[in-house]
Amino acid sequence: MRFKRKYKVAPQLNLPTIADLAMLLLVFFLVCGKLGVRSPVLVESPRSITAEPAGGSDRPVIVSVTAEGQYFLDGQNVGVETLRGELEALLSRRQDRASRTVFVEVDKRTEFRDYVVAVDAVNNARGYLELKVVK
Repeated sequence: MRFKRKYKVAPQLNLPTIADLAMLLLVFFLVCGKLGVRSPVLVESPRSITAEPAGGSDRPVIVSVTAEGQYFLDGQNVGVETLRGELEALLSRRQDRASRTVFVEVDKRTEFRDYVVAVDAVNNARGYLELKVVK
């Protein structure tokens, strides 16, 4: 006696159902994650009378170039010839990159050659350049 074979149906994944389930799980975890936010703890930090601010006297160096072609180093008028030497002397005492950063402020009407002179002076003094255009 011969028995008829039953053919097994291969299992299939129903992708829309899996996508719906994944979306529901995502929404669930997003909502639950937002509910668990903690409020910060407010702490009043102590103040020191004798401590100096970080960096000490290493405030940033600012080179300003006016529209008339005048150069100012930390607010003092310097000539084109002395700008490089004074920058080198000022930056030679500073070691880390943050204290060797030089901010170059340029008026928007300044001629390009005056700007290039200031940038060359910063590069020759081994400073790190930051540019600011003043209106």
